[in-house]
Amino acid sequence: EDRQRHERQSQPELLHDGSASVIRSATTDDIPALLVLGEQFHLASPYAHLPFDTVRVTNTLNAAMNDGIVVVHGDPVDGMAGAIKGPLWFADGFAAQELFLWGRGGKELRLALEAWARREGCGTFSMVCLENERFPVISRMYRMAGYHPTEHHFVKSL
Repeated sequence: EDRQRHERQSQPELLHDGSASVIRSATTDDIPALLVLGEQFHLASPYAHLPFDTVRVTNTLNAAMNDGIVVVHGDPVDGMAGAIKGPLWFADGFAAQELFLWGRGGKELRLALEAWARREGCGTFSMVCLENERFPVISRMYRMAGYHPTEHHFVKSL
């Protein structure tokens, strides 16, 4: 099992080869580029007041590569997305949840995450949208892609 995980992390799988973009599974070799993109995302988020922890992000990326999915766009990497799956707490089945999506290739990255969730037997896939000035545009895009709002998160700094 450990060997299979290592092979997954070191051998990129081509997921989408459109005329304008290439989406592939991320490998550990992509982590430096993912950290750069991750820090950009962090600075644009409501959590920018917290320090960006490269060790924590690297550990999270490795865990997602092992137990979920991380995909990248471009060569060199200029977009990234990740997701995990988990059991539904109220019914038999699984749901997948986007962890992050940032940079170029957003639609293709989202489609790659959705395809992974289907292969994993998930009945639903959830996308997240930050509550900021881009919320109306992103919300409209998700609705056009078949998503519907189900809940809002409220965050309080402690």
